[in-house]
Amino acid sequence: MARDFDIHVYYTPAIRPMAESLREQALRDFTGQDVFISRMVDQKVLKYQLSELGKSEKDTKAEKIRLLEMLLEATFKGDHWSEHLSDLCDVDVTACKPYVSRIQDRLSYLGKQTGLFEAEKESQLADEYYYITQIYQALEDKPALREFAKQCAEHFEAMGKGSQLKISRAGSQGLMACFELSGDFAREEKAVDALIQEYPSEPTFLVRKARMLRKEKMPEAALELLNKAEPLAFGYNWYSLQLMKAEVLLDLKKPEQTRQVVETTLAQVRLDSSQDSRNQRLVQGLRGLQSRASE
Repeated sequence: MARDFDIHVYYTPAIRPMAESLREQALRDFTGQDVFISRMVDQKVLKYQLSELGKSEKDTKAEKIRLLEMLLEATFKGDHWSEHLSDLCDVDVTACKPYVSRIQDRLSYLGKQTGLFEAEKESQLADEYYYITQIYQALEDKPALREFAKQCAEHFEAMGKGSQLKISRAGSQGLMACFELSGDFAREEKAVDALIQEYPSEPTFLVRKARMLRKEKMPEAALELLNKAEPLAFGYNWYSLQLMKAEVLLDLKKPEQTRQVVETTLAQVRLDSSQDSRNQRLVQGLRGLQSRASE
């Protein structure tokens, strides 16, 4: 009879090679079988190991691929599977291709989950669909991306109709992401306008529309919305808004104002030790704009 279990391997530094060997043997013997539910413990271990990569000269691309592949096995019936697959595609497209065939199985599994509130399920699916679109983009598979974006939009439209909320927030965000990827700006604008009307004090949707307008080559209108959202934003939303504002100002050929926004934002950002944290990526983006504005 199959049952869930987890395995703990306790070790001292002197016997670590033996402990690692036992763990590898367990993975070889049980991965993919119903009796092996590695997400209980293994997911946190693997994420820690990934966060530590890059601190040693011995770390290689192959090691990162190996850890991400193990994380994919550990989270297929857990959380953030598509996000991890997107990370793998960013590292190595060839390595991620075999997992793409499992996307529909993953979505089917999520669709059958029970015990979640409607909003929780929508939020989970919105994240999943977003990262799947990133996967198809990394693969440069435009036909698959367009087809998936269409399916994604249909899914969230149906979800929105069945929502008990007047406007399904998570579902509408997922829907907008799909419209954006499929290039259907008219339907995206309709969805985001409805959210702005429903949540007038929420800066996220104003920023979303500003990004859409920028893609449509309407920087003046985008800047107007960003200025409207700025006093409402806080935390990371404020930082990402400033990044987009600097980008729009550069589009408008206003380098001095771009530099001013970048310098003000950089003075506020607090960095942590992780080289892959979102604040680190934010700073990289700001530094890039700062350099371009100085050209």
